[in-house]
Amino acid sequence: MVCMIADYKQNGIDRNNQYIATGTDNHELAVQVLYNELVSNGNDVQSIIVIWGEHTLEELGRIAAHGPNTSTLGIVYVFEEDILKI
Repeated sequence: MVCMIADYKQNGIDRNNQYIATGTDNHELAVQVLYNELVSNGNDVQSIIVIWGEHTLEELGRIAAHGPNTSTLGIVYVFEEDILKI
């Protein structure tokens, strides 16, 4: 399971949403699949944050609202002009 929070623009409006990729522990694959899905739906992805551990969508919502702490913050992937920056 890979828990993620994505920041993106949808029709010019800033959004963030929580996502859980089940059936994998490969965070790089999960991030790429989520990025591709968001872009294919016309969104401009700014970042995807991997959150360590297993969380519910409700818990991820709280983390998104209040910010991750040092025990939950995993890797922050920043996207700029469709180029992945780590």
